[in-house]
Amino acid sequence: MYGQVALRDRIVRVKLVQRTLEFHVEGNSVIYRRVIDGNLEYECEVVSTEAMFIEPVAPIFTPKRLTHFILVEFTNNVVLPPESSTSGYTRIPVDIAVFAVKGEEYKVIDVFSENKVKYALYGPKNEGVIARYYKSRFSHEVEGLEYFKEAIVPLEVINSHDKWVKFTQVLLDANMLNFYYEHSGKACTQKVKVEVTSDSSAVVEYSKEDVKGMYKARKPLKLTLFMPSFRRTEMMWGI
Repeated sequence: MYGQVALRDRIVRVKLVQRTLEFHVEGNSVIYRRVIDGNLEYECEVVSTEAMFIEPVAPIFTPKRLTHFILVEFTNNVVLPPESSTSGYTRIPVDIAVFAVKGEEYKVIDVFSENKVKYALYGPKNEGVIARYYKSRFSHEVEGLEYFKEAIVPLEVINSHDKWVKFTQVLLDANMLNFYYEHSGKACTQKVKVEVTSDSSAVVEYSKEDVKGMYKARKPLKLTLFMPSFRRTEMMWGI
């Protein structure tokens, strides 16, 4: 379950994939526990919180924050002729954050992943970037989404180059991504447009429009502090 945790009972348990989140209400405090296979992974006490939420966030916080990039390698390549375009979807992993909220302020009290976590280098060793790495398909239908583990990314790909190109991967900046969810565990981002400018470079643009009919997830403060005013990034070392 994504969304607000109903703290009406003394003990509330939320089962995700492998992990169960427990919320023990004791006086004006909530004892939060993350449990896997009956074993305690993490515990903390939250004092005087007004509400608690479970929401999807960018997959860059586990086991600790190393980067703000996400690299998706397609298991199926997309070949485009000059001056052509296509639209579809891919999937990225998500981290799951537990937020404590009081008034207009909120705090991440826990963040974890239900995925296996892997990182890779995008670009040359001396100037490339570390990115959270994931393999996924480029598809024209939303299919096979793993709830609480993945988010859908709507993609528009435009080939502005004067030659045929092979689109094999996309590099996303987590600072630019917004996440949206349904209580069921479904998650997605806003639309992303990739304009291919050569056989090895592209410009990635992130829509400012919210996804209708879904809840918008909070951003961890570490991301909001560095949110740039522009909504474009570049892929310079391979598409």
